[in-house]
Amino acid sequence: MKNLILILSMLFLGCDSTESIDKTLNTDNEALDCGQYSIDQESETVEPVAPDTGIQRQQPIDVMPREAFIERLRVSPLWKKLEDKFEENEDYTDTFTFHNSQGYVYILGDDYLTNITYGFKDPFIRNESGHTLSEQDQLEMIETINLIVDNHDKAVEIFDELYSSYTYKVNNNITLYDDQSITDKIFHTYVSYNDIYFELWGSRETGHPIAECNYDMIEELTIS
Repeated sequence: MKNLILILSMLFLGCDSTESIDKTLNTDNEALDCGQYSIDQESETVEPVAPDTGIQRQQPIDVMPREAFIERLRVSPLWKKLEDKFEENEDYTDTFTFHNSQGYVYILGDDYLTNITYGFKDPFIRNESGHTLSEQDQLEMIETINLIVDNHDKAVEIFDELYSSYTYKVNNNITLYDDQSITDKIFHTYVSYNDIYFELWGSRETGHPIAECNYDMIEELTIS
């Protein structure tokens, strides 16, 4: 459920909920904030209603110990790509950002992690690629999945199934909303493995009064 609220907040507000993501775009030396409507248009704030994905949990589960996650991260190809290694306090770090990449990994939980997210730092740059992932994005997502399953072949299998299903839904406009009159869409697909949900999320927003804030893109991979 938390994943849905995060996605819906971004969809309706036009910006990402993660603090590390840049929520503004510089156009003609002016900062564009998608959380604000244009001064010429008034709009009533509507509380987003989470559509049913069919896999919501009443309570989050413990996906894996934080210590085990860090140990696997240290020996994974992702470790050398981190902007900061946090050699002294990585056990207490929640966001791992990659250099020469738009990607980052965000973890939630104390001794046990309940949610792991692979997301993108700049929604405007992400929007340029739409629902297509670059080879680098794909490799980083696979390695993120592998941190959980600890089996590279299985990680590739999970990712391939997710991305194939996601692409099919985007191409056929299959969204979480049954009401086709709703113009802002959420794309979602998932794979279940060992009682863990691996989910891909995306959106197609056409109702924002600021043209640059109408997103049509894949947004994140979540594991919970």
